[in-house]
Amino acid sequence: MDDFGRQHNVGLYHAPGSGNLMIYCNAKIVLIDFLVKASKDYSFFIEEELCIIKVEKAEDNGFSYNFKVNKKADTPLNQLRESREKKYLIYSLIIIFAFLLLIGLIIFFFA
Repeated sequence: MDDFGRQHNVGLYHAPGSGNLMIYCNAKIVLIDFLVKASKDYSFFIEEELCIIKVEKAEDNGFSYNFKVNKKADTPLNQLRESREKKYLIYSLIIIFAFLLLIGLIIFFFA
């Protein structure tokens, strides 16, 4: 699911024998690589979201696959997220400070 509530279907086909690998999103091919017989990382965008698929070779000659969204990279969407988080943090601190000030004033005048 992206930030706008749209669902994206990401799939991966990997033939360990030949090493051919294909990544697709919403029935469209995003990436093709040949002779993938060792660990490797693949990055691609879905809308404005940077996604990473890690292909890791196991000791038993099999493979494991990991999909994650990179929210640390310097992309326009991540910059927007960071500025939004800073704004919410400032608002939260202001609300907490106002609440503590109100409690302090109530204790001062009624104690």
